[in-house]
Amino acid sequence: MCNISWGQKVSKEGPSSRGKSMTWESFLKKEFRIKYPQDWSLEEGRQGEERFILWSPASEEKGQFRAKVSLLIQDLLGDGFTLDKYMKLSEYQIKSFVKDAIIIGRKRKKKNKIAYEKIIYSGKKGIHDLKFEEYYWVVENKAYVLTFTCEADQYDKYKTTAKKILNGFEIIHPKSRLKNPKRWQPTSAPDIKDYLHLAHTRTDSSLGVNPLVELIDYNKFEMLWLGGDLAKYTSRDDLTMTAIDSVFDLGNTKTLWALGNHDYSNLKKVKQFTNRPPYYATHQDGITIVVLDSQDSLSNIVGAQKDFLNGILDTLQTSSHLVLLHHKLIWMYGNSDLEPQIPLVSNGPLDACFYCLNPNNFNSEIYPQLVRLQQSGVEVLCVGGDLGLETAEFEFQTPDGIYFLASGIDCEKSNNRALWFRHDLKSRRLTWEFVLISDL
Repeated sequence: MCNISWGQKVSKEGPSSRGKSMTWESFLKKEFRIKYPQDWSLEEGRQGEERFILWSPASEEKGQFRAKVSLLIQDLLGDGFTLDKYMKLSEYQIKSFVKDAIIIGRKRKKKNKIAYEKIIYSGKKGIHDLKFEEYYWVVENKAYVLTFTCEADQYDKYKTTAKKILNGFEIIHPKSRLKNPKRWQPTSAPDIKDYLHLAHTRTDSSLGVNPLVELIDYNKFEMLWLGGDLAKYTSRDDLTMTAIDSVFDLGNTKTLWALGNHDYSNLKKVKQFTNRPPYYATHQDGITIVVLDSQDSLSNIVGAQKDFLNGILDTLQTSSHLVLLHHKLIWMYGNSDLEPQIPLVSNGPLDACFYCLNPNNFNSEIYPQLVRLQQSGVEVLCVGGDLGLETAEFEFQTPDGIYFLASGIDCEKSNNRALWFRHDLKSRRLTWEFVLISDL
C-alpha cells in the first residue's frame, strides 16, 4: 500500500547550488501543489500511483545516492480507510520492506483543518543506510504519502530544505475546487463598517512583508488590526520601521498593533512611529478594543497592564462588544480543550522562551472577568496573531459564549487568510469571516 520507492544512482552532473540563496519553483496539479528549490529537478508521473519525484542536485561523486522527495496518491474507495487504519498498515509495510527498520519518531498534526501523520524512520535498502521522513494524509477516500529519502549520514545536510518542501505541500481539498462562494464586498453604506485583522506578515527577509499584503487596498477598511510579527526584525532600525509604516500607516489612530516577539527589539522606536505604548485601548462606534502586550512578562497579564485592563473591564457599560487584540494565543494554556492543540495551532510551542506560548494567568485571572462581562450583555472576542505556520485560521467558542479567534500568514504558503470583520451599527452586530489574502 505504501509503495516505497528508492533514490536512483547518478553519474557526475553539474555542481550543487546549495549554500546560495534559493529560488523556488511551484508545481501545481488539481489535487495538490508543492514548491521546491530551483536546483532540484522534477520528474512527473513516473509510474503507477507515484505522481512525481523531486531529485536533489546531483553530487559530483560518481554513484552517489541521490536524495529525493516523492508523492504517492492511492485510491482507497471501498476500503473504508481512516488515517489511523492506514497508518497501521503503513507501519507494518515499513517493517516488512525496509531491512532493520527503526521508527525514530511520529506525530499527529493538522494543517488547513486536515489531520496528517508525520513519521521518521531509518533502515537499509541494498548497500544503503537510509533515512526517511514521511507525511500521511487520508482525504476523500484517497491516501497521500509524501516521502523524503536520503542516506542516513546525509540527513542533517538536507533536512532544512527537505522540511521546507514537505511543509509547503498542500492538498487541494475537493470542496475548495468548487466555485468560491460569494464573498463580502466593500460597502459604502454609512451604517456598515469593515475591519481587517492581519498577523505574522513577516518574511525571512529583515525588510518588508509578504508581497500579497502590500497589494491590499486598506482604504476599504475602517480599521486595521495587526496581530504582530510584522517583519523579521520590525523595530530594529528606522529603515525597517519606515518600510512597515509605508504599508500599514502605523501612526494612524485606526491602525491597532499588538506587538509580537519579532516586533519587540526597540519599544522606543515602536512608540516613535505609533505614538502609543505597548498596551492601550480605543473605542469605535460602540466597540471597545483593548490592545494587549502578550510579550511582556512572558504571556502573563500582570502589574500595570493588569491594572489597566481591570480598570476598563470594571467600567465598561455602553459598549456592545469588547475585543481583546493580542499576539500570543494566551487563552490556549489552561483550557482543557485547547491546551492539547497548541502544537497544531500556535506558531510558538508551549515553553518558557520569549517566542513561546508561555504558561500564563489568562484563564485563571482574566477569563472569569470576561465571563462576567459577557453575562452582562457585552459580547467578548479575543483575537490572537501568533498563527500561520501550522494553520491559517482558528475559531473556538467557549461554553460561556466567548470567542477565541486567530489568523496568520506563512510567507511560504499560498492559502494564507485574514479575518474580515463587519460591523452593523444599526443592529450592533459584529460578524466575521476568514478570507484568502489573495481575495482582498
